[in-house]
Amino acid sequence: MIRLFPENATEEQFKTNGIAVLDNGVKSNSVEWTKNGMYSFDFDYFSSAKFSSLIKGDMIVIAPTPLGDQPFRIHKVTEQIGFTKVECYHIFYDLASNLIEDSNFVKSTGKALMARFNAAFQYSTKFRFSSDIEDVTNCRMVRMNPVQALLDTSKSNTFINRWGGTIYRDGYDVKMLKAVGEDRGFRINHGKNLTGYDHQIDWEPMATRIMPIGFDGLMLPEKYVDSPLIDKYENVRIKTVDYQDVKAQDANSTLNQDGAVPKEQAYEQLRNLAKKEFEKNDADKPTINIKIQFKNLGDTREYIQFKKLVDVRPFDVVHVQLNDFDIKDSIVSYKFDALTQEYTEIELGTITRTGLSDKANNTEASINDVKDGMDNIQGDLDNTKNDLENSKSELKDIRSDLHDYDAHIDDLTSQIDDNRDNIFNYINRPGNGVIKFSPDRDNATDMTIESSAGSRFRLNSYGISYDGSGKTAMDSRGYIYADNFIGHSMSSVYMEGGELHGARITGDTSIDLAGDNGNVVSLSGYGMTSPRATIWQLDGVQKMNIVNGGYLMVGGANLWGDGTGRLFVGPTGNVSASLRILNQSDL
Repeated sequence: MIRLFPENATEEQFKTNGIAVLDNGVKSNSVEWTKNGMYSFDFDYFSSAKFSSLIKGDMIVIAPTPLGDQPFRIHKVTEQIGFTKVECYHIFYDLASNLIEDSNFVKSTGKALMARFNAAFQYSTKFRFSSDIEDVTNCRMVRMNPVQALLDTSKSNTFINRWGGTIYRDGYDVKMLKAVGEDRGFRINHGKNLTGYDHQIDWEPMATRIMPIGFDGLMLPEKYVDSPLIDKYENVRIKTVDYQDVKAQDANSTLNQDGAVPKEQAYEQLRNLAKKEFEKNDADKPTINIKIQFKNLGDTREYIQFKKLVDVRPFDVVHVQLNDFDIKDSIVSYKFDALTQEYTEIELGTITRTGLSDKANNTEASINDVKDGMDNIQGDLDNTKNDLENSKSELKDIRSDLHDYDAHIDDLTSQIDDNRDNIFNYINRPGNGVIKFSPDRDNATDMTIESSAGSRFRLNSYGISYDGSGKTAMDSRGYIYADNFIGHSMSSVYMEGGELHGARITGDTSIDLAGDNGNVVSLSGYGMTSPRATIWQLDGVQKMNIVNGGYLMVGGANLWGDGTGRLFVGPTGNVSASLRILNQSDL
């Protein structure tokens, strides 16, 4: 049955009939398969059929194949006159939408790689991967989808080119196997004049004489190993085959490669491997491809020998008798009708010969090693290029950010300048006491405060001055120049060459007036003394009153009164020793 399922159907749902069974509406169909290649299913569905309107892109179709029912995803739907043409790929090709960014498999077997293949993807999948290939090699897969990584023969760093093998696709199970299929004894006798099918015989890959080459250029003394069939051909065909695992010990060296054996044993290994190419791999026989279209054979005589091929499964071995040679072939491609479940066309091809096809000769191996190195270098260069591109992108972002920052700073600077202009405009507004800066706000070396009377108080690098009077108030040294100090107190002030008018000097201490000759006049609350006079009290403006106990020294003698109006000259307070001058009553 051909069954239709939604695009997100599960493997459990595949066991049911799904949305619809399409058999009755199918006009024609074909499952097409190629060994290690394309796997597809196409069918035409009548437009008038019951489920025609249900068929959409990305839905899943389950169709019978020679290996059982298989899921195919619809990738293209084309409306034709009277029918819909539907093209599908095996569900395996869902992997083409995934990506392996950069995965390096170092000294890995094919089995180990497939066990962790899923982990290399950009996102996880339903697929299950496995392999039975134990060969060890290196492979770096860079920016490939998983389908390419497994099967792309145009790239060196792929599974098929590094480990070989055959892909086996069964639903979500993907296997890379050393060998697939059985030898169940199917035979075809190839006559010279048979018709009804196409065939091609290729003599180029074969060899009747092999030059085996071991590690580090090890060669046989006799150089060649001949095929038992060498005399059956007119010309000798020589091929070189590289066996790098065969290593000979160096008798003159204490350091030998792992696995190295005595030279004679190494020679014998090379001989046996070359003989195996002839005995097991048919290296001394041509390759043959036979394409058989069953619908063209009909009931012809040639069809009789092909009838049993309808029971052959893909990968099964088929023996083709060509002259005196029995050549082993397998089905390498087929077309299959999913409704009748019969082949409509098959192509037989010679099984890959491991000695001559999969193994490169020494020169080819060196070239491949160089190519692999170049691939890895290119991968590194690509990664470096990507890093540089990312760095460029980051620098571009940084430059963009810096540009934004510069624009933001410019905007802030503009706002600050505007605010400063507003401040200066406010300060310089018309009115009394206007403050002005010159030459401008950015170089304010001169500031003046103007009054309505026309005088200006100026501040500049020379100090502070009254511009109207031309007098300096304070210079750049901190000196103060003034005509008057009014209504203020001063302390600890040194005054030189000044005059005091109408001032009052108060304080608890005395005031000393010093002259140039060192004489000091001392003023205090008790009076005034100097080298020439001592005055304790002066009362009034027109007279000097010497109170009781006080005296006036004149010419070294004391002039004093006793408080009764009498005046004496002599020792202070001693009437008997003093000269009485007069008192007011004596006049």
